[in-house]
Amino acid sequence: MAPDLAIQHAALTKHFEDEANELQTKIEEHKKFLSQFESKSFLYGRHANDLKAHSQEVIDLYQQAVTANQDMAEMLRQADH
Repeated sequence: MAPDLAIQHAALTKHFEDEANELQTKIEEHKKFLSQFESKSFLYGRHANDLKAHSQEVIDLYQQAVTANQDMAEMLRQADH
């Protein structure tokens, strides 16, 4: 593989790994929100179920994005070999 292409692959791999890590942090944050909505639903009244459902949807979407970024990073690592 050409050196400049290897450098580009390394940079892209790092980008996808960093993005996956950032999204994982957001997942943990939304899990805290979800836990709060579940444990203190009385504070949110009839909106509690909507908030819980929305938080779970966000968590699921972020998890899909984490997986996609990890897959891209792995694909680039394999392309370097």
